[in-house]
Amino acid sequence: MNTKIIDLIKVQAISGKLSKLLDEDLIEKLISNESLVSNPNKTLDHEDSKDRRISKKKINWIIEELTEVLNSSINNESKLSYESHWLHIHERNMSTNTHSHLPSKWSAACYLRAPENSGKICFISEQLQQVTSIAPELGSYLIFPSCVKHFVTAHENDTPRVCLSINWS
Repeated sequence: MNTKIIDLIKVQAISGKLSKLLDEDLIEKLISNESLVSNPNKTLDHEDSKDRRISKKKINWIIEELTEVLNSSINNESKLSYESHWLHIHERNMSTNTHSHLPSKWSAACYLRAPENSGKICFISEQLQQVTSIAPELGSYLIFPSCVKHFVTAHENDTPRVCLSINWS
């Protein structure tokens, strides 16, 4: 795994690439699964009809990999525990409003599909009046403190953008 610590508006975050990619057929099955439920426990401070809870066993290795990256990268005596995950699917012209992932401690955006002209994730510093935007790349991830407010710009491609979101506490 190739990871690095980056500075998001005076907040440290972890970026890197997954050790392998998910099979495109599995991504299609995850996207088209009608039984997926939108944010059933109302655990997030935002609502989006394209947030999808998915079976952990299908993507467990990603959660385990990123949990290991997170715990080995932060200076915290107690290890953080996986809390929740979901798929965030953007079709053409979709975006996501400003939100955070509180009350979780750390969150991740992991790009399972990132076609050209996918929406960028944008992190906000209200104190600095600054926005830092990052374009998604296939197989890349970004782990950041859950308190950091962020949004996603409009997706401008006919192929859906698929992001796996993960929270730890």
